[in-house]
Amino acid sequence: MKSVDRILVNTFKALGDESRLNILALLLNKPLYVCEIGRRLHLAFSTTSQHLTILSEAGFLNCDKEGKWVRYSITSNSFNAYVPTVRAMLQEWLPQDLNADDFAIQNCQLISQNYKKFLENTSTIDEI
Repeated sequence: MKSVDRILVNTFKALGDESRLNILALLLNKPLYVCEIGRRLHLAFSTTSQHLTILSEAGFLNCDKEGKWVRYSITSNSFNAYVPTVRAMLQEWLPQDLNADDFAIQNCQLISQNYKKFLENTSTIDEI
């Protein structure tokens, strides 16, 4: 049996949590500091950091350290070949005219619905 690509597994792990999808949705608008992400999603600092670590390890995020502050953005140049596809899907599925504070929270259900439809319509990993 052919082994599943480890990067693909990490990609699905990163996308398999509502909070991480919300974080990606927020970062589609603009780079944000950890404290801003946590505040907007009502997450504890440690929880936010754990989610950001998983997204970073999967190749979704850049982090820029500015003294004690860390600002995150969605990467445009990743080792993960699936990141551009995921980014394009998120941009397609999410309305672009929402207030940044409400953007992620109001649209997680929309992301989930479209993601489920995508998976239902994809018969093999090679189609991704």
